[in-house]
Amino acid sequence: AEMAIAPVPAGPAALHTREIITSLGQAAYAWAIDTDRLEWSANAAAILGIADAGRIGTGRSYAALLDPDGPAGRYDTILEGGADTGTGVAYQIEYCLLPDGGGGLFFR
Repeated sequence: AEMAIAPVPAGPAALHTREIITSLGQAAYAWAIDTDRLEWSANAAAILGIADAGRIGTGRSYAALLDPDGPAGRYDTILEGGADTGTGVAYQIEYCLLPDGGGGLFFR
């Protein structure tokens, strides 16, 4: 299956953006790179097929669920993508998540 997850920008638009993404049956997240904490929309664990939402609570724990034979994950791609000057770091990546119960979900 192929699905999308979307980072949510900080600031006043964040709640509205999160609501739009979840209304489309997709998952949204905010990632604090300095603490490695991931904050997901309430529907994320169900959409991702993860029984324990704690398994996707950090960037590193989420990365541990990625197919090891796939391309570099979000963490490596973003941190190698250049310095954030306050406007974010643009990136595009496709990867395979291996949720509970096996089978791969592909994300862009």
